[in-house]
Amino acid sequence: MVKFSCEKALLQQAVSTVSRAVATKSSIPALEGILLECEDVLRLSGYNMQTGIRTTLDGDISEKGRIVLNARLFGEMIRRLPDDMVVFDADGKFNVHLTCGDASFELPGLSADDYPELPEVDDQFSVTLEQRTLKAMIQQTSFAVSVNETRPIHTGALFEINDRGLTMVAVDGFRLALRREPLE
Repeated sequence: MVKFSCEKALLQQAVSTVSRAVATKSSIPALEGILLECEDVLRLSGYNMQTGIRTTLDGDISEKGRIVLNARLFGEMIRRLPDDMVVFDADGKFNVHLTCGDASFELPGLSADDYPELPEVDDQFSVTLEQRTLKAMIQQTSFAVSVNETRPIHTGALFEINDRGLTMVAVDGFRLALRREPLE
């Protein structure tokens, strides 16, 4: 059903990233898991019906397919594996066998058919900028984001794109932070 191998460090980083968007408690068991899709690349997704994160990584894919694994269990298993190549093998009954060096784990999976589709993002209005630039913009404005829920409009930051570039603004009622970055 699904079979691939990849480096443990790459898989661990991807699992850690998408786990941030996985629901901790849900009436839909698949939302407490990570969707693994093996096609041309290995794609992992986490989604809690409000926030979704999707990432890809390279691996040697032997059998294409899709499966959902409990994010907490899968993350724990990946962390405990030695630094080596991870071999992932899932059968038609969604039983997963993980091997890495001398370590071997078994865990149950779920059908990917129960996993809701992440909304597609219209990239017609997208921008591309370096990660360090975005991080710097967030660090330089986040101090002015309010933590007081009485004025919800102040609990976030505004991202605005115009002909001058990307502007990020945060305000908490007392302080205002603005950072503008030209776009190419």
